Amino acid sequence: MEETFEQRKKYCLNKLDLSKKGSVDEDIQHVVYLINSCKDLFTTSSCSGRIILFDGFPNNSDVQKKGCVWLFVAHSKCTFDDLMSGLSRSTNDAVLKFEPFVLHVQCRRLEDAQLMVLQESSGCPVLR
Repeated sequence: MEETFEQRKKYCLNKLDLSKKGSVDEDIQHVVYLINSCKDLFTTSSCSGRIILFDGFPNNSDVQKKGCVWLFVAHSKCTFDDLMSGLSRSTNDAVLKFEPFVLHVQCRRLEDAQLMVLQESSGCPVLR
């Protein structure tokens, strides 16, 4: 049986947040909640942007987050001392990574996605 949009939305919004942080970033909560209040849209992933310092992999040139040790992470401004404190715990070559804002939204129809991109009104307060 094919899963309906409503079933996917309900499942996604009720499932456990498996991110390392475990919750929606405070700076973008209002946007996420507003999108999720629309009947034809829901968020599947979001991040307000972050700075990550993690132990690198000495035998691998790829920068990967899975399975690595996070030395420091911030979703807002950080200080030099914050980074130096993280570096003091490093056992390999440390990697500093900046990830900008990201928001993944699932739309009921292609037209809903196009309206989001064009920022036109579709009866949803997000798109006005």
